Amino acid sequence: MFSERYLDTVMRYEQLLRINNIERPRSMPPGTRIRVPMEWIESNPVPATVQALAGSVSLLRASGERVDAREGMQLFLGDGVRTDAQGSVAVLFADGSRLTVYPDSEVRFNHLSAYGETGMVDSQMNLLRGRIDTRVTPSAGPGSRFEIQTPSAISAVRGTEYRAAVVGDARASNIEVTAGTVDVGGASAREAVGGGFGTRVEPGGEPLPPRKLLPAPRLQPLPFPVRGLGEPVSWAAVDRAAGYRVEVSASADFATLAWSAVATQSSARLPDLADGRYHLRVRAIDALGLEGYDSVLPLELDVRPLAPRVLGPADVDRASGAVTLTWEASADATSYRLELARDAGFTELVRVEETTPDTQLDVGALPAFGEYFWRVTSVDVSGEAGPPGSASRFEVQPPPEEVDLWPFFLTVLGAALL
Repeated sequence: MFSERYLDTVMRYEQLLRINNIERPRSMPPGTRIRVPMEWIESNPVPATVQALAGSVSLLRASGERVDAREGMQLFLGDGVRTDAQGSVAVLFADGSRLTVYPDSEVRFNHLSAYGETGMVDSQMNLLRGRIDTRVTPSAGPGSRFEIQTPSAISAVRGTEYRAAVVGDARASNIEVTAGTVDVGGASAREAVGGGFGTRVEPGGEPLPPRKLLPAPRLQPLPFPVRGLGEPVSWAAVDRAAGYRVEVSASADFATLAWSAVATQSSARLPDLADGRYHLRVRAIDALGLEGYDSVLPLELDVRPLAPRVLGPADVDRASGAVTLTWEASADATSYRLELARDAGFTELVRVEETTPDTQLDVGALPAFGEYFWRVTSVDVSGEAGPPGSASRFEVQPPPEEVDLWPFFLTVLGAALL
């Protein structure tokens, strides 16, 4: 029965017939549209769910209890989430909308409900600090609402993709819309911000006129895989950019973040993350702090086991006679591969020691004088070799010529006798 399934009480049956002028309910043809006041539709609490997380994330219960968040945990009315400096969490709502909470952020869930089986969901939350990224499922009806409140603004949507942030000590709010339209309110004014635009709302102020988001930076290609720790990443500078946000995620949709940082120049270095496949994302930031469109690259890290640091002989060292190569132990390694060559490209190999558990190797007297290059590669317990370490150069010189002191001795002796 319709009233029993969708409405707040079965007693609405007679009222429903009356407002729709239905005289013969049993003879209604299939597909007949009926009008239902929103206040009659049954509303029931529905939890949101922790879909994924990275780093340290706390779940703040409405009761005041604080627990470590885990995937699959449910969030109810009055609950919240808090992330640390390296944490992020993806929250999934009943209608499929998703919220990504950035590092060093806190969100409270003020309202989580659904209208029976209509598909309409009412989700309202409060961004207390930090930054969030949203992907809101298109509205299923007039009762659907996705609303984010910040200290200085309220943003409401019915299906879009946008970001919200609380910025600066003044607790201003930045809204960046990448798709759809967001209704942004501040003080007594409201502003419709369309895709590709952003606005800022100061405490007690009205939303600024929407301004165009900066374009996506053009990223320079990266090695695939990346084998060097701290590999540099660079991109073409974007006009009017005051900075850039650089992010790495294990998922293509950036549901959670493995790393996030802000760069003041058009370059950065990749973080020290576990080997694996990732995605790199960069966007420009304008003078108001509004962040623009993303540029994304696939990324694979294969930097472990880490190469050890060589000790000696090192660059510009000179040696004569027997040579001993020494290096520091690597925590990732159980053995090492050593290469000694006459050229920096390691094509003219003099010696290769495939596996040695020691951190030094006596290579004896080398066959010729001149420049030599050497490097060490770590090998882990499974036999996997990491990237070669940085090459070091040294020079082998002939031993100094022996000086015959006998004529000098005779000269001195003769002078003394005289």
